[in-house]
Amino acid sequence: VVHHICPDEVRDMYAGLFRALMPGGLCLTVTRPKVDIDYPFFAGAKTVWMRSQPDVAEWVEAMKWGGFSNVDVTIHSFPVVMPLAQWTGMIRNRMWSTFSSENFTDEEIEEGIREIEAKYASKDSGDISFSERLIFLCGINLP
Repeated sequence: VVHHICPDEVRDMYAGLFRALMPGGLCLTVTRPKVDIDYPFFAGAKTVWMRSQPDVAEWVEAMKWGGFSNVDVTIHSFPVVMPLAQWTGMIRNRMWSTFSSENFTDEEIEEGIREIEAKYASKDSGDISFSERLIFLCGINLP
């Protein structure tokens, strides 16, 4: 949920976390990439995603500004295979804020699902596969 924090407050958030940690303490932020995504999104959802997700460099800079040193960035990729109907059901249920009613009406969600189905429904298995990429930013509170 870190991408929901007001950009003007991110530095202060990390500074507060730095002060609250004991020396040697770790701060781990887990987020997702802004651009290198593999999710089977409809076009509008990808636009909203990219607009809402900060760039990793912004997080690193904010952590360093807050006092953390040795900010390490690691990206882990996990393969995901699931039925297309399950994925579209998750979108229909607005699983992420990307799909919130602030971004899309019910009709737009349904139109987007049709776009996804048109692109992926031809697979014989009925499954979709993609990579879930998580970014781990780890900062250390060094005295």
